[in-house]
Order: sequence, then C-alpha cells, then structure tokens
Amino acid sequence: SIRLTIAGEGARHVSRSSVVFFLMIRRPPRSTLFPYTTLFRSQTILDDSVLGDGQTTWDVAKWYDPTTPMDPWKEYRVSAATNDLATIDETMGVWLHLTATGGDNVLSTSLTGTYSAGNVVINLNTGWNLVGYPSATNRLASTTLPGAADMVAYYDGASAYLITEALPTAVTLVEGNAYWVHVPAPAVWNVAP
Repeated sequence: SIRLTIAGEGARHVSRSSVVFFLMIRRPPRSTLFPYTTLFRSQTILDDSVLGDGQTTWDVAKWYDPTTPMDPWKEYRVSAATNDLATIDETMGVWLHLTATGGDNVLSTSLTGTYSAGNVVINLNTGWNLVGYPSATNRLASTTLPGAADMVAYYDGASAYLITEALPTAVTLVEGNAYWVHVPAPAVWNVAP
C-alpha cells in the first residue's frame, strides 16, 4: 500500500496500490508565512527527497474551486509553465497523483506544523467543496459541519471509484484528511481545534 506522511505528524494509509488520493496540508509554525506563494514552483513541500528516501514522486496536484464554475479544477503540473494552482492552505483538500512509490512507499513532506489554537473558518460554496479538515480532533461530520451540509464524500480504497458518498451522520472526519462536502447553499464552517 501507499502511505502519505506529513513529516512529524503521522501517516495516512491507503489500502491499495492507488496513485491518486486526497491530502490536507497542516498549518506551518507561526514563524512561517502561509500560504506559500511559491509552494509548487519551488516544490519544497511535496518533495520526498527532503525528509524521505526520494523514491516517491508526484506529477500533478489539483484543487477544486467551486467559485470558478467555468474552470473549477486548479492544478499544478510539475513540468508545466501554465499552472493555475500557486498556493494551498489548511482549508483546502488537494488531489495528488503519485508517479512512483518506490523505497519506503511514503511521500514525506518537508512541512511540519501544528493546528490552529482557534477555530479555522472555511467558506463552503453551493455544491461540492474539496476541503481539508484542519483539526486535531476526530469528529462526526454532523456535529462539526454546518447544518446545511447534506453529503460528505471521502477516500475509500475499496470503492470502484475510490470515493464514497454518505450522509454527515455516517462519516467521522479524521484529523489531517481531506473531504468533499456538499451544501445546497453557501455556508460557513467554523472548524474547532
């Protein structure tokens, strides 16, 4: 299986040899500015050779922006000059395509950090939103999401499409993971630490 490690913060396990999964970037220490305006251009955060064995690589990172319905997928391609995903933060879920998982099968990042001591505000737009869960506490989705949230989708390695949709009452949001959250109208999600 493939394992994603946010350096110093634990692992996210993927149950089969998939090359696509979601991840959420944690807030860096207060001494570091975030978001990183040159995050992907410099490729310093998602670089397995910094704290890993250098044998797990990726070529595409994507984020879904529902505020631009004519072009909702923002992406960074490693060798492209026309990327439109320049920054990410802890409120965003990121789709990542791995190209190699050699060595320890771990994508170690060069980013470490802590969760915010206060609530993190995530604006949810009408429809589906690909969001991070920037909390150190696992919670039932129905107890943390705004009441307007009617569906949650999450990575499921056993599913044919690697994703499962469920009612918020049936999903536990796990610290550090990313999710698709559906709302029928705009809503504000105050994520507790």
